[in-house]
Formats: sequence, C-alpha cells, structure tokens
Amino acid sequence: MPQKPTPIIFDTDMETDCDDAGALCLLHNLQTAGLCEILAAVGDAHSDFVAPAVQTINAWFGRPNIPVGTVKIPDYKSRETYRKYREAVLRFESLSPKRLYNRTLPKGTPYEGRAMADYPDSTRTYRGVLAMAADSSVVICVVGFMSALAALLKSPPDAACPLSGLELVRGKVNRVVAMAVVSPCPGKGDGNFNFRMDLPSTQFVVENLPVPLMLSCWGTSITTGERLMREAPPNHPGRMAYSDYLNADILSPPEGNRSSWDQVASVFSVLGTGPLFDIVSGYTLTVSGKEFAWMALPGGRADGYVVPKSEKKLERLVDTWMLRPPSEAEIARI
Repeated sequence: MPQKPTPIIFDTDMETDCDDAGALCLLHNLQTAGLCEILAAVGDAHSDFVAPAVQTINAWFGRPNIPVGTVKIPDYKSRETYRKYREAVLRFESLSPKRLYNRTLPKGTPYEGRAMADYPDSTRTYRGVLAMAADSSVVICVVGFMSALAALLKSPPDAACPLSGLELVRGKVNRVVAMAVVSPCPGKGDGNFNFRMDLPSTQFVVENLPVPLMLSCWGTSITTGERLMREAPPNHPGRMAYSDYLNADILSPPEGNRSSWDQVASVFSVLGTGPLFDIVSGYTLTVSGKEFAWMALPGGRADGYVVPKSEKKLERLVDTWMLRPPSEAEIARI
C-alpha cells in the first residue's frame, strides 16, 4: 500500500462507454480515503461532451476546482485518422442516443451547455499541473486514446515550464498506466479500441515515452455497476451514467453489469503492485508498422502488463469503491 497519496492525472475518452465514469467515481472515493490525489483530468477524445461530464462528476464529489482540459484536433471532421471513431459516435447517436450519458450528465449543473471552447487545451492543462508536481511523482492513467499524451510529449517550452513536453514527462512522471490490450495480454495482439482510435498518436507514445508504460488489459470478466445503480443516490453521477448506458429499454436482454476495464487500470494506478496486482516485466512495448509487440531490449523502458491476483476480489472492491470510500479497516485487509 502506498505511504503517501498517489498523484494521478486521469486521461479519459468519457463518451462511448460507462466504465470511464465509474473509474472517475472510484478515484474520487480513493482520494477521500487518502490513497490518491487527482491533480487533473483531461479529455482525450475530440468532443464537446467529455470535459463537461468530467467536471460534473468532480463537482458532485466536492472537487469542482480540479483542472480539466480537453484535446482539440484541427480538421478533426475531415482527417482519416479519426474516421473510425467518428463512425462509432455516429452509430451511437443514430441507434442508441440514450446511451451517450455525457450529453445528459451535466443537465441542471453549472456545466450544462459547456463545450470544448470553454476548456483549456489538454496540453496546457497537462503542462501546468506537471510543472508544479514533485519530481518522478505523477502517475498518468490513460483509459482512452493516446491523443492528449502524444500532444503533451510533442509540446515545446511555454510560460508554464521551460522544459519540452518530453523533458517534463521524464522529470515529473513516475509511470503511465494505459488501458489497452496487447499480446500476450488477454485479447488481440494488435492493440484494442483505445489504441486504434488514434493509431499515429499511440505509435508516437510507444516509441517516445521516456518513462515506463504499464498496460492494464483486464476487465472483461470483472463486471460491475448493478450495485451502483441499485444503492447509490439517484443524483449520483456514476449511477446516472450506468443507468443511461445500460438502459433496459435499449438493451435486450438488459445487462445488469458492465465490464470494468477502466476501473482496473485506475485501481492499479493508485495501488500498484502488492496484494491486488502483479506485473509481468522484463520487456519493452515496441511498434512495427501497425503492430505492437513486447521485446526484451537492452536499455529499453521497464514496461510491463498488469495481472490481477484475483478477479473476483477485484470485482468486489471495484463495486464497493465506486459507491463509497474504503474504510481504514478495509484498506488494512486488502
């Protein structure tokens, strides 16, 4: 268990799945328990709806002043790189619009009607927060695309910090934890949805990241959410997100739970190895064309992939920690 709260930057595509919302609620409860501190949150999908949804959740947990930024991509609507994600969002908008909870979550809050233009660019948010952080202290938890992180790495010195983005990450970041599926992690060998939605940015990060990259591939069979929808107050943003996404009028048969990919990555980002997780290490993630592979490289990064010690135990903890902070007794028993 960490002796001090883990400083976290939460990097999310909070749009086409509810596990992003569940992960952020979980992080807030872990912060209340003294296990982490959310330094900032950035939206890594070019969308008017990600940042307001994130800020709505932050405010509900009593932390409205956490910096929130969002990636802004010139010519996004015409660039081939983002065609698959544009098509994915369009499918939701045409077939299952009620599942896009980030459209409705801010309603009735001060963030209703806000859009990308109302938030700073993700790079500005990243640089400002990292410049103030202690050396080698920050964990960046990426549960979406690599768009914002790649832009940070490419960024030049600015008024916030005289270092380049690459130098800033090297000096301030301890590790990056990314929710992604790369063999021999469980799943496809060529990367999953998160890697593929902005493949050039993923390739750039994998090739240039100056700190260890830990991939969290688990979550498919770690299913949660039904308890959150049943026990949380009606205005709880996590409950609202899951209720919209798992809408019984849309899904047939209705799903009681949802896979917990992003929550698993978030728990590992805070707690690291120990009672809940092991890391398979000794390899560096590499890029060859459009493929990703693990290689034993002399002098390579100390990358690795995360393995839960017990999926069932982790499932119970995620279910609980989305609802409330862990108690001191629960922390001692982990």
